[in-house]
Amino acid sequence: MDDRCDPTVARAQAAVRRAYQAAGDVAVTAGRIAAVVGDVATTWEQRAVLAPDRAGEMRARAARLREFAQQEKQEERRLQGIRDGADQA
Repeated sequence: MDDRCDPTVARAQAAVRRAYQAAGDVAVTAGRIAAVVGDVATTWEQRAVLAPDRAGEMRARAARLREFAQQEKQEERRLQGIRDGADQA
């Protein structure tokens, strides 16, 4: 019997396709999170200008947010690589 006709193999292949699609969906979400967090960091930096007495605290908060946004962008790229690898396979 040909393995491609085996229903178990077909189900496994479908599950793999769904997993790769999910990786792509999560990549898009990670990119959106990074964009929003970057916007929030920009807002904190703008507030730092308006409140010089708390500027150090606000800039530190913005820096932590930018670091988190960078991590999310890296995760987005990693997941896109997984998805793209599945497209090429």
